[in-house]
Amino acid sequence: MWKRGKDAGITVFMSLVLGAMIPLLAGIFYSARVQAEYTRLVVGLDEAVFSLFGQYDKDLLERYDLFFIDGGCGGRTLRPDKLFGRAKEVIAPVLGGGLLSGLLADTSSIGGGLTGYTLATDGGGNAFLAQAVRYMKDTAALQLLERAQALAGLFPEGDDDLTECGSDIDSLMAAAEETQSQVNELIAAQEAAAAEGIEIEEGAGSLPEGFYNPLPDIAKLSAFSVLKVVLKDPGSVSGRTADTEEFLYGGKRSLQTGIGVLEMQETDGGALEHFIYNEYLLAHLGNYLSPESGGGLRYPIEYIIAGKESDAANLESVANRVLLVRFISNYAWLNMQEERMKLLEETAEVIMSLLLNPEGAPALAQVLAAGWALAESLVDMRALYSGKSVAMWKDDETWQVDLRNIGAAITGGIDALTKDVTPGFSYEDHLRAFLLLQKEADGVMRGMEMIEHELNYSGRPELRFDCCIYALSAEAEVKLAGREKAACEKSLSYSEL
Repeated sequence: MWKRGKDAGITVFMSLVLGAMIPLLAGIFYSARVQAEYTRLVVGLDEAVFSLFGQYDKDLLERYDLFFIDGGCGGRTLRPDKLFGRAKEVIAPVLGGGLLSGLLADTSSIGGGLTGYTLATDGGGNAFLAQAVRYMKDTAALQLLERAQALAGLFPEGDDDLTECGSDIDSLMAAAEETQSQVNELIAAQEAAAAEGIEIEEGAGSLPEGFYNPLPDIAKLSAFSVLKVVLKDPGSVSGRTADTEEFLYGGKRSLQTGIGVLEMQETDGGALEHFIYNEYLLAHLGNYLSPESGGGLRYPIEYIIAGKESDAANLESVANRVLLVRFISNYAWLNMQEERMKLLEETAEVIMSLLLNPEGAPALAQVLAAGWALAESLVDMRALYSGKSVAMWKDDETWQVDLRNIGAAITGGIDALTKDVTPGFSYEDHLRAFLLLQKEADGVMRGMEMIEHELNYSGRPELRFDCCIYALSAEAEVKLAGREKAACEKSLSYSEL
């Protein structure tokens, strides 16, 4: 009897112990399942975000070496909801896998969305600029340094402030135009004197036999369009135009902006970075000598420099800048050559003596020097636009135009005067210099415009850079059994990959 009572007590005791332990074990098991589902959610969101970054725009990568997600999903406006829908498709199988799948997490209740994203156009195109610079540093660092050293001698003045140098060129060309006006007035006075039969004072002399008067040929130089002189086939210039109203920079388009803009790869903003970015543009976009083959503008580099609506206008604007650079260099060199300047002074003295104004000979000598330098510059440009290179700072061997051959610069004989100087500066080197003269912000936005423009005319009419995502943050949550919810967040950018 006692033994039976003892067994019953043990049974009751064990029942009480197990009754207390079962809720505890159930709680531990439940907590483990919650943690397991949270871990599944974290893993699922990680996979989903990496999957989104793996869905980069292939055209941007293959043609321009840029990593961006097309946030418009083929359209012109951002679709963060559609992007997160893609993410949910990755998260759901992760939550629904395993032996205990569906026992706790309701995979049909996955919620959340994108909590932040950085677009290519945010911060003045900083994400685009950072990728372009990083690509060039990774692929062509040594070549970039060599080109930078060579470009340092592009301007003979040695002025480090290239922007100030650009304004100096404008001022000098204005002086050259004024000189041409003086030439025209001088020729008119000469013809008027001859027509009125004005007698020359005794001792003034007359034109020596075989004397060459360069003034008529110099006057003709300014009467021709620069492109008609320097291009072998002016009729082949592209007639394409662009609707700049839809462009990112300076148009009427309202740019979409990121939300909760994430930290992105910073750039140093220095001159070297500016130079490296310009090399990216030259490597990925066309110019007059190697035009684009798509349906958009054929000379994107010229557009980035000039910013005009048509290929022809951009080409002409850049050609005038090339002429400025060539003229300044040639005019400066010519004034340092004693023999050549002596010849010009003697020529000026003969002409001014006939006009009874010998005091004007020094000024006329400078007019003749400017005309001679202009003719040399046009021959330089003919060489450049034919794919040849010229010497930036001339010597007797690389100078091409003799004083008596000034007229050949505007006739069919110009090709016979051109030389291909090695090593020398090519047309692309001059474009490189003009890009350096430009504000970096202008070059960045116009570069994006040309890439977007080219892709729009190459089967991607809806692509917009202000829909391209560089970095994003996503949040996901799922309902668990009862009132519990599990939530997590993941941020990522292409600078981290």
